[in-house]
Amino acid sequence: MQLNQSTLNHSQDYKQYFRAGDIIFNESDAGKCAYIIKRGRVEISTEDKNGKIILAELSPGELFGEMAIIDDSPRWATARAMDDVVVIIITRDTFLNHLDNTESVVRMFLHTILAKFKSVHAHLLALGEQQHLWDLRSNSDLHNKTIDQTVRATVDALKFEQSLLKGIENEEFELYYQPVIDLRTDKVAGFEALIRWNHPRRGFISPLDFIPAAEQNGLIIPIGQWVFEQSCKALKEFNQIQELQFLSINVSGKQFIDAGLHEKFVQFSSELGLSPQKIKLEITESILMGNPDESRKLLNRFNDHGFLIAIDDFGTGYSSLSYLNSFPISTLKIDRSFVSTMLKDKGSMNIVHGIAGLAHSLDMDIVAEGPETEEELQTLKDIGCEYAQGYVISKPLPMKEAIEFIKKY
Repeated sequence: MQLNQSTLNHSQDYKQYFRAGDIIFNESDAGKCAYIIKRGRVEISTEDKNGKIILAELSPGELFGEMAIIDDSPRWATARAMDDVVVIIITRDTFLNHLDNTESVVRMFLHTILAKFKSVHAHLLALGEQQHLWDLRSNSDLHNKTIDQTVRATVDALKFEQSLLKGIENEEFELYYQPVIDLRTDKVAGFEALIRWNHPRRGFISPLDFIPAAEQNGLIIPIGQWVFEQSCKALKEFNQIQELQFLSINVSGKQFIDAGLHEKFVQFSSELGLSPQKIKLEITESILMGNPDESRKLLNRFNDHGFLIAIDDFGTGYSSLSYLNSFPISTLKIDRSFVSTMLKDKGSMNIVHGIAGLAHSLDMDIVAEGPETEEELQTLKDIGCEYAQGYVISKPLPMKEAIEFIKKY
């Protein structure tokens, strides 16, 4: 998997070790990261004309060096390990990435608080009142349960992010392909590409576990681009055996708002000589409705180049019928929760009928997700669904098995 330089900058150890007496950083050093103490104690000190002044002795769970996260000013104090110390590293890139990925209101508050902290900090130092600032910190009860839980959560998040980065760099991810059948001809119409993480120690990790984390820390951007590129290569190989109608690729929320997404997709598919009309981008209702105006503009750009657009899990999100005419949508995917219960629940059956009728009235086709029995499959045919994908047809398959499926089906 190819990573850009900004992504690689995140790839470093999330913690560091120091022996008792080691200097973690000196006053006036350049600083690019902050630290949380995981084990041991750290002394914070400065020098004046009378010699060394000890400002604080910090213990596990406490943060120091945080000014480096705010600006490029030199370190204003010296940090020394009093015992054998383990610290968690918080780089500026990591902090800013998490800050940028949070909600706008939270981001505004954090920027304001950090700016005020910086101003107060500089004022106190100018007055020679360093101790007052540390007195404020010392009185804040950093050792309560909430802080301990926050530190544990921070450690877990950083460890998982580090593991995710190593997974990208070590090519631990793999695409599986679930067949989509044309119910009118009973032939393979295409596949949906589904990512899997084969962790060296934990085995296969569900996308439900790692995709939200990748969304939060921004790694979904390089992962999503890799999925697109590998899917396009697979489609080209599939077409050498049988010309498929399409290959579906999921686009995540964070990926969808990436400024360069459209250009990247157009460029790569063009380089491979693939027709965009063979590539179906699957997007959820919630992504579209997060910012309808921007979504409309982006989808129109994709549509202008010929890409197909599918709404995934239709009926489980906003279900606002008003947007269907506003976006260039070619396919509605009926969520498996309706398909799996339609033979037992009249309400679900009515929903499947309703979605199919609505789609056809708007010149859209239907993919029914999750049929598990031949009876369900026949019912979907009778309703008029064009396509289906589910375990009654096939589970998701690795590339070699997907090729064999095409040959034998």
